[in-house]
Amino acid sequence: QFAHSAELDRWRQIIRQLTLKPSPGPGKSPPVIRLKCRSCGTGMRVPSSVLEGKSQMGVRCPDPKCGKMTYLKKKPSPAEPPEPTKKEMEKNLSYDE
Repeated sequence: QFAHSAELDRWRQIIRQLTLKPSPGPGKSPPVIRLKCRSCGTGMRVPSSVLEGKSQMGVRCPDPKCGKMTYLKKKPSPAEPPEPTKKEMEKNLSYDE
């Protein structure tokens, strides 16, 4: 009787919500990085969640005839502009204001 009860269904839903990762939504797929094998040109898709916390990662070509590794590297963030030199600061000073 308990196996067919509404109470058990409610507990199953609670457990399912706590154990499963939330999906990105109906009709939406998780973000992926698309690339091609450098050797044979076979298309590959790598979930971006796999790259979190890594600066570099190797991806093997899915084509059994190829099997070569392609390496993904994160682009470095743009550097901050250099501090202005004393000469540039003096050039920008305006005593008219």
